[in-house]
Amino acid sequence: MPSKNPLKIQFTLRDRDILAALARTPLTATQLLEMSQTFVEPFTQERLVRRRLQALTAAGWAATFRYFTTEAGVLNYYKVAPAGYRLLNGEDAILPKRSFFNPVSPSLQQHTRDLADFIVHTQVHALRFRSQLPPT
Repeated sequence: MPSKNPLKIQFTLRDRDILAALARTPLTATQLLEMSQTFVEPFTQERLVRRRLQALTAAGWAATFRYFTTEAGVLNYYKVAPAGYRLLNGEDAILPKRSFFNPVSPSLQQHTRDLADFIVHTQVHALRFRSQLPPT
């Protein structure tokens, strides 16, 4: 099954790093900016992260959802989409169960955000101390 990519964007090493991070845990643009310190080509600004996430979403490789917050404004988070998962793991990869790609339940959103913060922090500091977490 060919992956949906109406924009015909070029898939880069950075995109692979982004999708691998999103396959590990749902991330906000701010969290992904911090996580990008571990990428082959890190981001320098959150604006650039958002732009690339929009392109990956438009290509069908990532999906955007909203966190319910009491803060002002909208807080989006991103997850890998089925096409992005196949791009990472091969066309013949067996997809995880459907809930893997669904939005996070409102009752689990705060826990998910906190867990994502922990994962980002751990990944960044593991790199600083020349260690590496196992792949997902």
